[in-house]
Amino acid sequence: MSKFSLYSLVGLLVGTYAYDWPTDGSDLQTFVTMPDVYTIQWNITHYDRERAAPGYWFIAPYATYTPEPASKIWQPHQVGSQIYDSDGELVWVHMNNYDGDNRNEMDFRVQDGQDGEKLLTMIVKMGFNSHKSGAWDKGTAIIMNDRYEVIHRLHEPDEFSEFNAHEFQLTDGGRSALATPYWGLHVPLTDWGRPEEESWVAAGGIIELDVTDSAVLFQWNSINHIPLSESVHLGPETAIDPQPNGLDYIHVNSVDKLHGNYLLSSRFTSTIYCISGIDKQILWRLGGKFSDFTQDFTFSKQHHARFISGNDTHTVISFMNNASDDWSNDEPTSSAMYVQLNTVTMTATVLHSYPRPDGQLSRMRGSNQLLPNGNVFVSWSEDGYQSEFAEDGTLLMEARFSSKRFNTYRAFKHEWVGRPTYPPTLVAHVHGTGADTGFTTVFHISWNGATEVKLWRFFARDSQSGDPVYIGNATRSGFETIFTTKGYLDWVCAEAINAQGISMGWSKVSRSRFPDLPRHVSPADYLGVTPDDPTVLYAKSSATSSSSNHFMKTIESIKNTQPTQTTTLYIALAAITLSGLTFLVLLFKNLPFFHRRKYQLVRSDEEGSIHSN
Repeated sequence: MSKFSLYSLVGLLVGTYAYDWPTDGSDLQTFVTMPDVYTIQWNITHYDRERAAPGYWFIAPYATYTPEPASKIWQPHQVGSQIYDSDGELVWVHMNNYDGDNRNEMDFRVQDGQDGEKLLTMIVKMGFNSHKSGAWDKGTAIIMNDRYEVIHRLHEPDEFSEFNAHEFQLTDGGRSALATPYWGLHVPLTDWGRPEEESWVAAGGIIELDVTDSAVLFQWNSINHIPLSESVHLGPETAIDPQPNGLDYIHVNSVDKLHGNYLLSSRFTSTIYCISGIDKQILWRLGGKFSDFTQDFTFSKQHHARFISGNDTHTVISFMNNASDDWSNDEPTSSAMYVQLNTVTMTATVLHSYPRPDGQLSRMRGSNQLLPNGNVFVSWSEDGYQSEFAEDGTLLMEARFSSKRFNTYRAFKHEWVGRPTYPPTLVAHVHGTGADTGFTTVFHISWNGATEVKLWRFFARDSQSGDPVYIGNATRSGFETIFTTKGYLDWVCAEAINAQGISMGWSKVSRSRFPDLPRHVSPADYLGVTPDDPTVLYAKSSATSSSSNHFMKTIESIKNTQPTQTTTLYIALAAITLSGLTFLVLLFKNLPFFHRRKYQLVRSDEEGSIHSN
C-alpha cells in the first residue's frame, strides 16, 4: 500500500481540500484543453521497438487504496483510468468524480463483448454518498463501448459488503462476468485445533453475474472447501477477530473460466485452484501446502492467474509469481510464469518464466498478459513499473511512473480504436498588442479518446454564426496539438481528419481568449481592439495554398464514399455557375462551409464535453 498521498490534487480537482504537493509539476502533466485534469508522466526505455506488439497501455493509477478512516470518503483522488501510447502520450483519461467521492478505479482494460465487440471495463471502488441520505455505494463494475458510453453497470448482491476491486472478467462471449466476493462468516476454529473458539473469517470465492441485470449465475464460497489450516498467512496462534470483515485467511485475487470450470488464485494459501462448474468441488490444486502436482518449481503469493488453453489432458495457465509479501521473501525476485499442467500424470512444467527486469520483488499486486503476437506484457505494479518481453525472454521495453506517489493494481496492453461521440475540445488564445507587431492566435486542440485523428483543420468566422473560413492545418501531434497563425481571430473551430482524408467531427464554435483577461471581459472594450476579418485575412491566400490542395483531396475522398451527398454538391455547384463573379466569390468564401456541412459526424453545436462520460 502506498505511503504517498496526492492530497493537493484533490484541492485542484474538487476544490475541497488543500494539501501540499510538488510544485514543479514534474510527476504530472496537464493540458490547455483540459486544465482540471492531471495525468501521469512516464520514464520509458525501448530496447527493440520493432519486436514490440502493437497497442496502447491501459493504466488505472491511484495514490492510496483505502478512503479516509474517519469519514470513509476518498480524499486523495487518484488520477483516473488512462490510455497511453508506447511513448507515454495520453490517448484518453476518464476523470471520474462519482458523486464527489473521488473513488479509485481498478482493473481497467479491453475485453471482448458479444459478437467480438471490443469493450472497456473497470471497477469503481466503494464510497459514501452523503447526498443519498447517508447511503453507502458499494462500488460497481462499468462496461463502456468504443464511443466511451457506459452500456452496463454491474452490482454485487446485497450480501456482499462491496464490489471487490480485484477482478472483473467478462466470460461466455461477454454475456456474463466474474468477480471475487468476500463473505464475513462467524466460524469455529476447529481447523486450528481450537473447536471451542469462534471468530469472524473473511471467506473468499467466486461469483458470476449476468451482464444485463447483475443476476447471480454461479456462486462459490471457500469456507466449505478450503480449510483454515491451508493458509500460509494465518495459523493456530492467530487471535480471534471480533470484526465482521474477519480473518483474511485465503485472500482471493483473481478468477477465470474455461470449459465450464473456474481458475481461482488465493494469495494467502499460495495456491491456484481449479473448481468444477458442475458440483463446485476442487478439481486440483497447484502450489501451496497440498499441491496435487509434481513440480520442479516454486511460486507464492501469486496474482492474476489465467487459463491460456486446455483440453482433457493438458492445461496451460499463466500468473504473476510475486514470491513475497509484506512479511516475507520466498524467492529473490518476482516473475511472470507460464506453466503446463498434465492432468493425467499430474505433473506441472514451466514453459516460460520472465523475471522482473530490475531484479526486485513485487510484494503485492501485478498482472501477466499474453499478447496476440506471443509477447508478454507484465505489470509489476509499484510505481507503475511495467515491461514487455518477446516470447524468448528478450526485454523489449520497460517503463515506470515518474512519480513514486502512485501505483497501479494491474496494467494491460491492447489494440484499441476509440470513436467518442462528444466533440473535440478547442481553446484559442490571442497574443500581442496589435500596435506594432500585430496579433497571433494560438490554437490548442484535443479529442479525448479519439485514436484515428491524423490531421486538424482550423477555421475562423467573423461572428458566431458566420461562414467558416479555412485558415490552415496541422498534423496531429500527441494528445494536444498546437497551431499558430497570424491575426486576432475571434470565433474559431476545428475539424478532425483521419488517414483517409475523411472528416471525423468538429469542435464547438468557441471564442478566442486573451490570456490575461477574464473570460467575461471583451478585448474590444478593454484593449480597444477589434478582431480581424478572416475572410479578408485568409480567403484569398488559402485558395492558392498547398493546404488548399489537401482540402480538395479531402473533398474528392469524401465524394467517393458518400454519393448521395456528392449529388447535393453537384446541384449546388450547378446553381453557382449561373453567374461568373458570384461563382468565384462563393467558391473561395463558402467552399469550406459546404465541406463542413457535407460530412460532419459530430455537430459543432451539439451538447457534450470531455467530462460527459
